[in-house]
Amino acid sequence: MLRCALLRFAQQYFTKESLMASEKRAVGIFMIAVAVFVFVFGMCSDVQAQDDKRGLIYFKMGGNSKIDSSDLDAKFNLGFGGAYQFVPKVPLLLDVSLTMNMPYNEVIYDYGEPLAFSTKTMLVDVNGTYVPFKKKISPYITGGIGFLRNSAGLSDGYSNYGLDSSTFFTKNVGAGLRMRVFGSVFVGVDSRYYWADQTNFKTYGGTVGIAF
Repeated sequence: MLRCALLRFAQQYFTKESLMASEKRAVGIFMIAVAVFVFVFGMCSDVQAQDDKRGLIYFKMGGNSKIDSSDLDAKFNLGFGGAYQFVPKVPLLLDVSLTMNMPYNEVIYDYGEPLAFSTKTMLVDVNGTYVPFKKKISPYITGGIGFLRNSAGLSDGYSNYGLDSSTFFTKNVGAGLRMRVFGSVFVGVDSRYYWADQTNFKTYGGTVGIAF
């Protein structure tokens, strides 16, 4: 009876439509939370000269080219990070960020009943970011190290089964542009190229955040 109940549960919930809907809900919640955070803290922050602001908190949304070490093709990703200029007269920021792919989900029937197969990739960067000048529009270049973690699993609606995971050291270089829109709020674009064991790839996307 337990097997039949699990089968019915999987047939009802592990459809491609339901998995895509869950991804859309996650993206929607993330975007609403970012919008509220940026608006509230951007409006409440002190309006000091842009040159005096030494820190950044930002959120990013974008995509990446195929990562050969995982089962993901180009995929939508979300992330966040922070940067700080520790030496006032040196325009170099320590920039730490985390990016995660929206998990790739697929229903498979290889074992006689529907199972949810998912893979996800997490990327952590520790970079030095050089900003030659802080104006309304500020270009920058960045580079650093970090790691890439891939993981895959199966679920039957009752238990989750880890299939495989791998971690790789990464190096990256990139460039971007930030534009202040109001108060301490900025928007921008960012692109980075990565070298890792077994794979090279690039990320690209937009950012939104606040300076402090």
